[in-house]
Amino acid sequence: MERRYAFTPEGGGAVTELKLTLADGAGSPVSVIDLGRPGAWRITYKVADASGNTITVNLRYVVVTDAPTVTPMPDPERPGVGPGGQPLPPGETNVDSETGLTHTVVTDHVVTRTSDLLLTPEAMAEFISARYDLAPGSSGGGTAPLSVVLTAASARARASTAAFSGITASEVRLFNAAGAPALVIDCSEPGVWYAEQVFSDSFGDTTTLKLTYELREGNVQGGISDGGNGGSNGGTGNVSVSEAGPLTGDGSGLGRSRWASAIHQLPQTGGILGPCPLHIMFVLIMVLSGAYTLMRLRQESSGREERRRHDAEWEEFRREAVR
Repeated sequence: MERRYAFTPEGGGAVTELKLTLADGAGSPVSVIDLGRPGAWRITYKVADASGNTITVNLRYVVVTDAPTVTPMPDPERPGVGPGGQPLPPGETNVDSETGLTHTVVTDHVVTRTSDLLLTPEAMAEFISARYDLAPGSSGGGTAPLSVVLTAASARARASTAAFSGITASEVRLFNAAGAPALVIDCSEPGVWYAEQVFSDSFGDTTTLKLTYELREGNVQGGISDGGNGGSNGGTGNVSVSEAGPLTGDGSGLGRSRWASAIHQLPQTGGILGPCPLHIMFVLIMVLSGAYTLMRLRQESSGREERRRHDAEWEEFRREAVR
C-alpha cells in the first residue's frame, strides 16, 4: 500500500497507519492473500495525519490466471497432416472481476472430405482429443500449475496427461450452418458445420473451442491457414486441411454397413447415402423393373397354358357327350 499510494497531509509531516485488514471476496476476514489461485480480495487501509484527519482506502485486489491453452498438433500416425506447434490465439478473453477467473474463446477451421459417416458429438470429442493438445494456463505464482506443452505420442496419452493436469472437457455441442443445434453431422454432403467444447482447469478458468468443420467433395490435399479470428459461431480462425478427419479405420462408418462404404468407392456413383446417389438409384430401379417384368411374363405364360389345357379338356368332354 505504501509503494502504491502517496499520503501527503496538507500541513506536511508523516502519516500514521491506523488499520490494515484483509478479507476474501465475500467479506470474511483472512490473514493472507493466496496468490496461487485466482480470486478477488478486499484490502482496507486507514491512515491519519498529526492533526487526527483520517483517510481510508478500500482496494479490490483480483488475482487472475490464464485460461487453458489449445494447441493443434499433427496426427502422430499421419506426419504432416494438420498444423501444430503454437497455441490457438484467443479471439475473446474476459476476466470475471468477482472471481478472478479467465474465460477465453478460441476458434479453428478444419476442412475434410465428404464420406458416408454420421458424426456424433462423441465422435467429434474423439476427433478434438486427437487433434489438440491441452495445457493449463500460466499462473501468477504460488502453487498454480504452470503452462506446459504436451508432446504425448498418442491421443489417449494426451487426454490422460491433460486430465492429470486438472483440465476437464464438457460435452461437444454441434450446430448446422444456420447455427441451429444438431444431433449429428451428415458427412455425405458438402457443407459447413460447427462444434463447440469447453475446457476448464482446476480453478475454473475456461477456454471455449469453437470449431468450424467444413466438408468438401473429392480428395483434400495440402493445407491452408488464416491467422484471423471471428466469424459466425466459431469464425474462420486457423484453417487447416485434414485428410484423416474423424474417420474410422475400417471405413465402416457410424451405424452404416461396410457394403455401403464399399459402394462409396465405386467410380462416379457415390455411396448409397453419398453425395451422388442417383446412379445407384437408377441401377436399382432397372433391376427391380426387370424382375417385375419377368415375373409378370411368367404369370401370363402360365395363365395362357392353363386356359389352353382347360379348353382342351372341355372340348374332349363335349365330344364324349355327342357320342
